[in-house]
Amino acid sequence: MYHNLVKIFKALVQSLLSWIGASIRFFLTTMGILWFTAYHAAGQDGPIPTSVERTIDGGYTFMRNGSPYYVRGAGGIEYIADVARFGGNSIRTWSHDNAKEILDEAHRHGITVMMGLFNWTEMDCDPSNIKQFITQFEGDGTFELQKMEVVPFAGSLRKKVSASWTPNGDLLFNLRVGDAIVTGASTPDSLILTGRFEDREPFVNTKQGTELWNGDALEVAFSAQPVTSKRPRTNFLFSDVHLGLSLGERPEVVNFRTGALIPVKRDILVDEGGAFTLVSWKLPWASLKREGWQLEGRYLLEVARDQGNAKGRTEQIRWNSVEAEGFHLNPGLWGELIVPKKQ
Repeated sequence: MYHNLVKIFKALVQSLLSWIGASIRFFLTTMGILWFTAYHAAGQDGPIPTSVERTIDGGYTFMRNGSPYYVRGAGGIEYIADVARFGGNSIRTWSHDNAKEILDEAHRHGITVMMGLFNWTEMDCDPSNIKQFITQFEGDGTFELQKMEVVPFAGSLRKKVSASWTPNGDLLFNLRVGDAIVTGASTPDSLILTGRFEDREPFVNTKQGTELWNGDALEVAFSAQPVTSKRPRTNFLFSDVHLGLSLGERPEVVNFRTGALIPVKRDILVDEGGAFTLVSWKLPWASLKREGWQLEGRYLLEVARDQGNAKGRTEQIRWNSVEAEGFHLNPGLWGELIVPKKQ
């Protein structure tokens, strides 16, 4: 099986020479893991056929056992049972460590696995550098690159995260920003935000109100109305929300747009081994003077992780506007939350 995977990877590399690194990363990850996890599918002696197919509108879709497979999932391996319980169908990993145990656990809950088969950190490889990637993937000897072509960018400057509806009518999404995996859950009554932080240092934030950004904090900005234009909107709407959620001792949340403090219920769980801290905030929609995302469409979204110490903020890590500061002044720097039609 491993031999076949290597052959598949090499064939993919050869066919993607003119693609930008992000495309290489996507196809190597998705194709490799779909093939890998097919051997652990429920109720079959052999593998379930899986592939990535071109659609009539020029895009791509996962195919599993002859039918389109829409991924509703989360990153990481700690909460496989919870993913299934909240209506998810898939998880992804960042390595193939303990692969059999992970696949067995996922199988028990009816979950498919997008398994990272290439350890980028261990190989000290930058997937955006095509020549470096192919050379290190091939391994030894010399490598001759006969042609490299720069093609027009046909994608979007915005990152997108797709939400999914649970059987209970809640909307879920998750994304990674810096050392944190952030999960959002929109219920009829509340917005629940959860951050899984790998920072081993104690959180410090002594600021209050609109100064909450100047220390350890999470910032979440979003539009309450669907976006109708494909052109970036640089002006704020009255309904836009920008929250600052303190990670300090005081459980404070502020709406930077209005300066209002938001009532919050905050829970903190520290891993016994000290590997991560789980922080959850429950905010009533009524206190935000907004309703949860209900309409199908594209909504603007940006999430930032403020890291600080006793003197203040030392770094801000942003989800969408990675290289551009100033998302608090310009919604054109926000990414997109894709809300599907409610079933």
